[in-house]
Order: sequence, then structure tokens, then C-alpha cells
Amino acid sequence: MQFKYLIPNSFTTINLLLGVLSIFNILNIQQDDITGIIKSLWIIVIAGFFDGFDGKLARMTNTQSKFGVEYDSLADLVTFVLAPAFIVYKIIPQNNLFFMSTVLIYIVAGALRLARFNVVQGSEKKKGKFLGLPTPGASGTIIGYMLFYIYWKDCNINYSFFITTLSVITMVSGFLMISNIYYDNVYTMFKVESRLFKIGKFSIPFIVFLGLLIFLLLTNRLYYFFFPLSVYYHLRAFYNMIKEKERANQYV
Repeated sequence: MQFKYLIPNSFTTINLLLGVLSIFNILNIQQDDITGIIKSLWIIVIAGFFDGFDGKLARMTNTQSKFGVEYDSLADLVTFVLAPAFIVYKIIPQNNLFFMSTVLIYIVAGALRLARFNVVQGSEKKKGKFLGLPTPGASGTIIGYMLFYIYWKDCNINYSFFITTLSVITMVSGFLMISNIYYDNVYTMFKVESRLFKIGKFSIPFIVFLGLLIFLLLTNRLYYFFFPLSVYYHLRAFYNMIKEKERANQYV
């Protein structure tokens, strides 16, 4: 293997190892260990940054390969499917069939999502979009909600409301991963066509979230950033789906 192929694959490896580290951490803590739970959540967040760069580095260095695609999918299965599932499993009542089923649905859906991506890649993928919610987006929704709620409620996760909503979000994220809804990639999620939603060269959503990110960084409250971002990500996908259906109906 040439050295340049190690560059993107090293990022994938770090992503994989961080996912394993998150799982190891969650397995070795108690159910009410909020600090340990938060640690596992942040490990996945960090892994997401490495996952976001491996594909870009492969394109920059012209080292795209079938091996890299398969390896990346295996890493994503561990980091963005199994690791979040283990965290949710640690929190929910493990003798409740409904709560348990939401975790199992998420795991199976995540595996199917990655398998479908590898099979249909290039044939059913629109430019700048993914068929079904990507696994990083699914885990981001779960992790974003957990971080938002835990800090908002001063690290109290014993509310039945939190456990129920977390389970529902986990299950819905699973179904969205295997849906036929197209989601933007990280490079197009703030792109808008209308000039009404632009200030200069930048879109209003980009400016809003950039301002929010800077504000939360300056106030040391970054944990509030990810859930609003994931909500916007889903709303944009559903909005685009509705607009496409409206355009299609015009020609019927």
C-alpha cells in the first residue's frame, strides 16, 4: 500500500478507535454516572470530525478506493451506530420491551443503511445528497438531544420524559436512515438558491449557525449547539422533499 493511501485511512482508523473507546467507557460505568455518559458522548462528537475528513482527504490525494469505502462503513457502524446504541441502552430501563426495541431497531437500521449506501453508491445518490439519513446524522441527532437535555436539566436523566423521548428519537432516527428521503451532505446543508435567504455570498442559515457556534464557544456552552443543528438538518430534508413533490406534480 502506498503511503498516500494511509492518510485518509488513518483518519478512518481514528474514527473507529474513538467509537470503540466510547463503547468501552460506557460499559465500565454505572447507569447514573452522568460524567461517564457525557464523556462517551463527546468521544463520538470528536470521532465525527475525523469521519468528516477521511473522504475529503481521499479525494484530495486521489486515493479513493473500494477498500476505503468498505473500511469507512465498518468504522461508521461502530462509532455512529453501535456506540450511540450502547449509550442509550445504558440509560433506558433494560426490562422494558419498547425501550429495548428502539435500540435494536436503530442498530439494524444503521447496518442496513450502510449496506445500502455501499451497494447503490453512485447510482441513486443525487449530487451533494445521500439517500436516507447518514449514520453520523442519526447519531448526531441522538447525541445532540442528550447533551442538550442533560445540561439543560443540570445532569438529571431520571425523568421519564427524557427516557421516553430519547427512545422515540432513537427509533425515528433508525427509520429515517432506511427511508427514501434525501439528506444533504455537510458541504451543501447550508446552500440556498433564493437570494432572499442570502447576505452577500453566504446563506442566512449559515450565518445564523456560525453566529450561534461562536456565541456558544465564547460562553463555554458548546453542548447546546448540536441539537438545533440536527433539527435544522431534518427540517431541510423534509422541506426539500416537499418542494420536489410540488415540482413533480406540476408536470403531471
